[in-house]
Amino acid sequence: MLASVLLALAGVGGTASGETTSKLVGARLSRAGIAGVRPGMTPSQVQSAWRIPIVLLPSKSIPRCRMAPIAIGPVHGYALFEDAQLSAVFFTAGVRTDRGIGVGSTLKRLTTAYGASRLLFWPAPNSRGVDVYTRARYLGDKRALRFDTDPQADRLTQIGMGSVNGGLRITTGRC
Repeated sequence: MLASVLLALAGVGGTASGETTSKLVGARLSRAGIAGVRPGMTPSQVQSAWRIPIVLLPSKSIPRCRMAPIAIGPVHGYALFEDAQLSAVFFTAGVRTDRGIGVGSTLKRLTTAYGASRLLFWPAPNSRGVDVYTRARYLGDKRALRFDTDPQADRLTQIGMGSVNGGLRITTGRC
């Protein structure tokens, strides 16, 4: 009973076996979005689609940009909202792309899954590896996926999705 009350207060649904009912767990990330969520949605729309609480944290540098941590079951990451609309989402665990790429995948596997001609490789800020982007195709707002790497392990450490125009939050990954 206490567990049910705590889950209800946290805004997280669950089953009798303790499994989450969030649509985010097990969902596949693509340039089109994830689990019914895409760039341009409001925090309340994202909360409704994913069935998890979206708590916007105050911005440290850009007043119109707010971050919301994501932690539900195996899924961890954060969403960035610019002018009260989702601009990008990043995952550090628990999510795979529609082509089976997840945190921990190798650069070789990423290149095989997407094809080298469909990827852009950029040196990451502060010499922390390489950020790899899918080439944006027109989807109404030029969305792309971003894959961050660990230079020593040659593995992906974070996967993101967002719009490559406007605020460019997919490229900076922060507010």
